[in-house]
Amino acid sequence: MKLRLLMITHGALECDNLFNYFQNSHINILKEYVYIYNMRIKKSDKYTNEREDTINRALEILQLDEDKSFILYEFDKDIEKQNRIIELAIDIKRYFASSYWNGINDKNTVRPYLTIIRNLFKNHGFLFINKSFIYNTGENGKVKTTRYYIIKNE
Repeated sequence: MKLRLLMITHGALECDNLFNYFQNSHINILKEYVYIYNMRIKKSDKYTNEREDTINRALEILQLDEDKSFILYEFDKDIEKQNRIIELAIDIKRYFASSYWNGINDKNTVRPYLTIIRNLFKNHGFLFINKSFIYNTGENGKVKTTRYYIIKNE
C-alpha cells in the first residue's frame, strides 16, 4: 500500500532518480513494482492470434452473403446464431478490452448479440455499416428491416 502511494506522489520522477531517492531495504520491492506498473502488455498485443480466431468464428456464425452483409430480420429469427454470438462473450472478455461494451456487461440491452457483433468488428478495424430497406419475407409480405455490411477497413 505504501509503494502505491510513493509511485503516485513521486510519479514525475524518472525511475533511476526514484531508485536513488529511496535508499532503504524495500528497494527491490520498489523496483519490481515499477517494472510491473510501467510494463503492462495490452490485450491487443498479447492475444493477436486469439483475437483473429474470435473474429473468424464470429464471421463463420454470421454466414455473410456475397455482399459481406447480413439481414437483421433473419438474424432476429435465428435463436441458435444469437446464442452462439452470446457464447463468444467469454472469449471476448478474455481477449478484448470490453469493459465498456453494453452487450456483454449491460443485462438490459435489447439485442445483446447485435451489440457484441458491432463492438467486436469495430474494435478490430472493420466498418460496420447499416442500411434500412424493405425485406420480402415471402409468407407475411414485406417488412422494414436493416441490412448490416461488415467491411474490412484497410
